[in-house]
Amino acid sequence: MNKLELYAYSYSNFPAMEASIDPNQVSGQGTLYSPILYIPLEMRLRHLRSNDESERAEYTLFRLEGHLGLPNKEELAPLFVETLSEQPDPYENPRAIALKVLLDFRRIDLMEKARSGDDMMLLLRISGLVFIQKPDKPIVEKLRSNKIGIEIKVPQSVWIKNVLNRWKVHELSLLEIDKPRIDNENLSEKPLEHLKAAENHYLNFNHRETFAALYSAFEALAKRYDCKNPDKNFFSKILNELPVDKRDKYRNLFHHFCDLLHLGRHEQKVSNGDKPQNNDVAEQTEVNRNDAQLALILGQTILSYISKIV
Repeated sequence: MNKLELYAYSYSNFPAMEASIDPNQVSGQGTLYSPILYIPLEMRLRHLRSNDESERAEYTLFRLEGHLGLPNKEELAPLFVETLSEQPDPYENPRAIALKVLLDFRRIDLMEKARSGDDMMLLLRISGLVFIQKPDKPIVEKLRSNKIGIEIKVPQSVWIKNVLNRWKVHELSLLEIDKPRIDNENLSEKPLEHLKAAENHYLNFNHRETFAALYSAFEALAKRYDCKNPDKNFFSKILNELPVDKRDKYRNLFHHFCDLLHLGRHEQKVSNGDKPQNNDVAEQTEVNRNDAQLALILGQTILSYISKIV
């Protein structure tokens, strides 16, 4: 466990509170549209002794506050803790407090970029407010720590299983695929905008729209090179520096991928494969999450490759 001691420095140099967190118990709560990070904190309230230990003061902890951030000290969101009324018991037994952090897609994206497929490293800053019943004059004191905060290292397996998959932001396994690096200078703004839209559609379970946005990214890139569509002619044009055998295979591969993306643009198909007749039954081709995930990974990879050769 990761521990932090907090002090009421105006009264004593002995710790008034000890806080600890088990990273394996961190979990995701809420919904896809209002994700909450749940951090169970275990605290012990110590008897508050004066520095010369000549007296003790009774006190009540009535507030915990703080922020969750990344190891680079970038703050993500404040903690949400219900109103408290806690006093130390004779045996200084531990007690559990639920810390909640309200997040959104932007903050989750920051966390995932920092995690980069590894363990999730977080920094929890906490402080408290106590009412101290001093013999001469009661005071309200802020509990502070001499450390920057509690560093929380959530194992990759716990983060994926208990956090990401509960939010259903990503359906990941322990074998993660890092997003390919795209050279933005070699791609115009429009393809990157459509790629970002495809990523957002995927996160929001809009599978068909993921396909359509990816096609729009390649279509926008084709128009930059004065081609109407991302067809074989377009790919031959941008791959012209490659050896002939490699160029032909990549051209066909990329063209067939863009042809697949038409599933997100055309709503209907005819069940018998022919031109629609009066008695034909039109069906919609299903595009599910697995399709969208594969298409997004391939689209990112292909655009990354193209950005490095054009």
